Amino acid sequence: TLPGWHMRGMIRDMMLYHIRRFSDPRQKLQQARALLEFLVKSVPADNNPYGQFLKSELELLSRQTDNYLFHDHLEENNHPVYFHEFVSRAAAAGLRYLGDSDLRTMATRDLHPDAQKLLATSLSQIETEQYMDFLRNRMFRMSLLVHDDQRHNLQIDNQKIREFHLAALLRPKAGGLPLNSSDAEEYSSPFGGSANVGMPLVKAALAVLADAWPRRLPFGELLAQASARLGLEVPTDAAGLARLTDLVGGPLLMLHTGLPFGALELALGQVGAVTHAGEKPRAPASARRQAPGGIVTNVRHRLVQLDDFGRQLLPLLDGSRERSQVLDALHEKVRKQELVIRENGVLVTNADRVRQILDQQLAATMQFLAQNSLLVA
Repeated sequence: TLPGWHMRGMIRDMMLYHIRRFSDPRQKLQQARALLEFLVKSVPADNNPYGQFLKSELELLSRQTDNYLFHDHLEENNHPVYFHEFVSRAAAAGLRYLGDSDLRTMATRDLHPDAQKLLATSLSQIETEQYMDFLRNRMFRMSLLVHDDQRHNLQIDNQKIREFHLAALLRPKAGGLPLNSSDAEEYSSPFGGSANVGMPLVKAALAVLADAWPRRLPFGELLAQASARLGLEVPTDAAGLARLTDLVGGPLLMLHTGLPFGALELALGQVGAVTHAGEKPRAPASARRQAPGGIVTNVRHRLVQLDDFGRQLLPLLDGSRERSQVLDALHEKVRKQELVIRENGVLVTNADRVRQILDQQLAATMQFLAQNSLLVA
């Protein structure tokens, strides 16, 4: 998306010029990274916006895989557009803009108050989104389209939350206040961001969701469990249930729209992940295939980094082996030197100690896989 990709596109153009003489993709990647490092070293960053930009790009790309760099920066066809251009092209195809999958980006609360006032007078949703892109120098969008004959309502209705399943791993940073306290407490997510929560019933709901992770809970079940933790009962009359839904649903929707994508999920069904390994643990087939590369995609479509043990373990979790059989297979990998066991930096060769360490590591890694939505029923 422009205007942000104007700056990143400049880096891309330099890379493409530098790698033009190479044909092997690995050489292209190596030379592209080398060029950026050369530029960073050669251009001072102190009091120099250009140097600071180059440094930030190097820091970004150093954290990314070669796949990301090749796809985003070295891809032959990469033609960013302004948002209004994208909308016009969509309209020509009988489509129109609904919104962005990350609702935070559609809010103006992070902008200067004067900017918020001006955008409030915008003639259309499209104009508002385009000006926000200008203000944020936005370079990437995840926008949703609908057929242009479909009606849509952009007003958030708290009552609609009854139709959804929810999931979250938000936990209090300090954890010192009881659930029935009305004092505000800061909650944080492993996906980034934090928010203050004071309402006891919302705190109880977040505690229930954290205990249920990685499963999703229907809102009705969540409301019942959260109320029970505070010794309350869910109203049975329609008016009382509507009031309680507003009371709890409103703050939960604010967390959904105000925190980074995925911090509090709303979905129309279950995710398929389980909280604990069953008798015959199973990981998604796609993740098992990806495991040797060290980065896998979980059932939430998020990337998860595996350690050496995880790379060896995950392909074994096809649902055909009991835990003891998985342990036997890992022990065989050690015997074949496909997996190396060290303790305090020293290679472990004693068979009994190897099995003991494997057993401990298996338990810890199974817990890690469950927490990262990599175990399924």
